[in-house]
Amino acid sequence: MQPLLFLSAAAFLIYWWSKAELSLLFISSSTDLLLVAGGVVAVLPMLLFAKGAPIVPLSAIGVLQYVTPTMTLLLGIFVYHEPFSSILLISFSFIWTALVIFTFSQKRRISHEKKYKKGSA
Repeated sequence: MQPLLFLSAAAFLIYWWSKAELSLLFISSSTDLLLVAGGVVAVLPMLLFAKGAPIVPLSAIGVLQYVTPTMTLLLGIFVYHEPFSSILLISFSFIWTALVIFTFSQKRRISHEKKYKKGSA
């Protein structure tokens, strides 16, 4: 499956390259440098996440997955002055209340397991 995806992407790039409509290698060396650097900047956090994900419990990763949308929401509200109705606030509050409950239940479960392991050892 992966070779098929690679071949279709390569065919697409060859088509655009033959039309001289690609930015890479056609505009300027500074544009080429920015395009390549943009790829590195995009891939680096993904590689670090893939390296760290097996170390961190999945429950913690699940909660962390809500941080980025929350930061985006706050950026939209306070920097770009996006409308934020009371219905959206209620929904947002429900989501974070559930996450807080989940986090505390996980913490309680882990401390209970540690206590149980100490008692049986």
